[in-house]
Amino acid sequence: MDDEVRKAHLRRLQLLELRAAREGHSTPPQVIMEIESIEKDLKLYYTKKEYRASPYGGWGPPKVMFENLPQDGFSVGHIEYPFYNADVHGRTCDVMGKFDKFVRSSEHWIAVSPDQAYGLWWPQGGCLEVNSKGAWYACNVFLGRELPDGIYDIDRTFEIGLYQVNPRAKDIFSKSSDVGIHIPSDAYLIHKIIVIRRSQ
Repeated sequence: MDDEVRKAHLRRLQLLELRAAREGHSTPPQVIMEIESIEKDLKLYYTKKEYRASPYGGWGPPKVMFENLPQDGFSVGHIEYPFYNADVHGRTCDVMGKFDKFVRSSEHWIAVSPDQAYGLWWPQGGCLEVNSKGAWYACNVFLGRELPDGIYDIDRTFEIGLYQVNPRAKDIFSKSSDVGIHIPSDAYLIHKIIVIRRSQ
């Protein structure tokens, strides 16, 4: 899948999800099937590791597109899915994105902050794995609490942030998945979106 196809998939997915949100339980099955098919194709794109033939036989490691970038500095990238201000149905969602510049000496994390959290963020899962195209995928990003308390998080707004985490801040992120943190000075927000949790 090249970049133009990926962007077309994302645009089509946005239109279909808006239709599904508008029609609710009356959404035609073929629309649901198309959404699931596009999501599956996108997941393959964002998680695929590309290997190259080795001159010594067999297959070598993934070809790194960022090998000429300096080891320090700032990564540049963005969250491509979910879309800004999207309705999320359920407690979890998958988050996909892409880097244009990637600092290999840093880790990169997804963190979530609910409204009225007073600046606290919840790191999600672990550091991101980035494929040879600069794409990354985070599954099961949590938006608030599970039942019974999760009912109070319905219709609540959540920020999803993409962070560059430098070595001195790694332990804070890796040990804090269940506890909200104030972002340390050695972590930098690259991009963030807002979503609304609409169901349990």
